[in-house]
Amino acid sequence: MKTAKVVSVLDRGPLDRSHDSGVAASRVARMSDLLRRYPAIDDRDREQLLGFLTAGDQGEIVQATHLQGLEAQLNAFRKDHSRQFRAGLMGWLPTMLFLGIPILGVAWRLLMWS
Repeated sequence: MKTAKVVSVLDRGPLDRSHDSGVAASRVARMSDLLRRYPAIDDRDREQLLGFLTAGDQGEIVQATHLQGLEAQLNAFRKDHSRQFRAGLMGWLPTMLFLGIPILGVAWRLLMWS
């Protein structure tokens, strides 16, 4: 019988990018620190954190939040800044097109047969 190897977040291997040095690693460390201290940060730091979480690289965001165990702080930050994290019309547009075009096609076909 084969068993699956289960790897936890704590068992990070060589593919983990947190070992990188340079600007990206320092940015991830800074954002983790800001998120850890949230809500006791000033407005300038809050804007930096907001910019990082809304427009940053997904891998860096995961490193700064989930790999550091800061999910509760991330949820609190997103709740306090829900307006900036909404998908909006542009976020829903691909889904509406994906569902709307086939529905319109079927409706057009049914109307042509009538």
